[in-house]
Amino acid sequence: MDRQVTAPDGREWTVRKQLEWRPPVTAEDFEHDVSGGARPGYVMLGILGVLVAVLVIWMPDGVYVPVWFVLALALVALFFPLRWTLRRPWTVVAETEGLQVEPAVAGRWGESVDTGTADGENAESGEVSSAEDGESGSAEDEEDPYPAERWVGTVRGMLKVHSEVARVAKTIERHSTPDPTGPLRPVD
Repeated sequence: MDRQVTAPDGREWTVRKQLEWRPPVTAEDFEHDVSGGARPGYVMLGILGVLVAVLVIWMPDGVYVPVWFVLALALVALFFPLRWTLRRPWTVVAETEGLQVEPAVAGRWGESVDTGTADGENAESGEVSSAEDGESGSAEDEEDPYPAERWVGTVRGMLKVHSEVARVAKTIERHSTPDPTGPLRPVD
């Protein structure tokens, strides 16, 4: 889900979230990043299936199984897969391309000035200016006041990620950047 947000400084931000199937590797997890894969889970699921089949096959004919007992078993069996699904980590990204400000030629009181020259000729002195002398003072030399930014963070939980995306969008609408004390961090 992409959410478009306009900041007070005029930049357009895109806030998006993506489900991560594996937990992101961090520096703290470096020594524990070896995984046994999914095979142990499948083995445990097979053992559970065999035990349930044995329980059903060896059940005497006169035994009455209440519905609430079957529902309780189903709830216990679905608890961990449901918890795993609801607690998956999500990556939240807030990014902007920045704002390209066109340099405006302005006069003394802010009115636009028509230079009326062609080929870099100065109207008052008749001289031709050249950009080769290195002192042109162009916009490329100055730092961009509205640079492109990318903030990335991880939020755990399906319900929490929805509220976090809304909070990030609201913070961008008010302050032009995500909250630096939240889960998002600027990325180069």
